[in-house]
Amino acid sequence: MQFVFDRGLEHEKKYLASLVAAGRSVAEIGTAFDVEGRRRAEAETIEAMRRGFDVVYQGTFFDGAWGGQADFLLRVETPSLFGDWSYEIADTKLARKLKVAALLQMATYAERLTVLQGVAPEFVHVVTGDGESRPWRLIDVAAYARRARARLETFVDAPPATGPSPIGYCEQCRWAERCNGELWQSDDLGLVAGMRGDHRDLLRAAGIPTLEALATASLEQLKSSGIGADARTRLQQQAAEQLKERTTGSRRGRCCRR
Repeated sequence: MQFVFDRGLEHEKKYLASLVAAGRSVAEIGTAFDVEGRRRAEAETIEAMRRGFDVVYQGTFFDGAWGGQADFLLRVETPSLFGDWSYEIADTKLARKLKVAALLQMATYAERLTVLQGVAPEFVHVVTGDGESRPWRLIDVAAYARRARARLETFVDAPPATGPSPIGYCEQCRWAERCNGELWQSDDLGLVAGMRGDHRDLLRAAGIPTLEALATASLEQLKSSGIGADARTRLQQQAAEQLKERTTGSRRGRCCRR
């Protein structure tokens, strides 16, 4: 992760150097993460845009809930509240292709930028790892970004109960120890060796939420899950074997990492 971070910062600095070499005037905004610091940084960003700098580096946006730092704000000759110019957003990304996450990120910045300058930017730009600046029309992503933010806000206001769901990358995750503990505590179906995620979901929907419940389930319960005969027989036999090992003191059964 540190390697990727360092590479990303190197890419960002290289693009900044290219703008300076091209004779662009640059205003750099200090990064802050506390509420008052973000407000001050946004005020500095507004002042830099009002003064008409060609580039605002690490421009900060904060509306009291959503905040972040755009890598670059690039001046364009479209009138705004600031004068005969306005700004568009550019972010540097190591990937060589546009990705949805980058567009959503910049569309969120653009929402606030539109309020501050009184006009929506026509484009957002991703400077990909190959050094190419790839423009994307804001209008093509803005509505979806607003919907995604609304969904997240709904989730934050009333988060549903959640729990770990084993996948192939679990052992690489820093939360693995905590998730494994929760899986064992709840006797989760993910502990059954060879359990696929879709089978886990089907069994839970059929009222079979644990390893022990699977080991002792009736044929009718298993059939109601919709899982094929061979797969459900194999999974139940595996669960029964692991339950037997558990009751005799052996704990060979582990969460399956697919």
